[in-house]
Amino acid sequence: MRKRRQDPAEVLAVLNLLWPAGDTDGEWALNEVREGHSVTSAAGDFHVHRFSSDDVAERDRLAFVREVYGRVIVKHYIEPHADSPFRCRTVLRRLPGLGLASIDCSGIHTERTPAQIDSDDLVLHVRSAGKGIVRQFGREAVAGAGELAVTRSSDAASCDYDPGSRLLHLKS
Repeated sequence: MRKRRQDPAEVLAVLNLLWPAGDTDGEWALNEVREGHSVTSAAGDFHVHRFSSDDVAERDRLAFVREVYGRVIVKHYIEPHADSPFRCRTVLRRLPGLGLASIDCSGIHTERTPAQIDSDDLVLHVRSAGKGIVRQFGREAVAGAGELAVTRSSDAASCDYDPGSRLLHLKS
């Protein structure tokens, strides 16, 4: 039996219904979108959401990952490196006052513009594989496996990730 690819518009419609933009205390129960998509949720005091860009049609992958990731960590633009097809596997966890994202991705460039700023949180970028460059306030931090960088979500920033990067983002 072949799995049907989930229409990103359907997923985002459910996302907006269950957790409207700005509703930081709302339940994010994307597990209602079951068939054909790998977004899942665990029962208990907090929810775990897993998704892979491979589960969304190629033309919709960037927009989908931006929207879902932006609801838990920060909003930003994503652009794949020219020599690296876009791929992103993510596990998101949302707890009161804390967002966590475990990410395995291809080479990408991310950019958060002033128009995307909607919070004033610290974001820790902890790397377990690959190299990343984080830029904010006119400074640049290069972090390899076992290293971290810190940014503020209240200011514009950009990041570059090597292909095969694995990292953990914590937002508080």
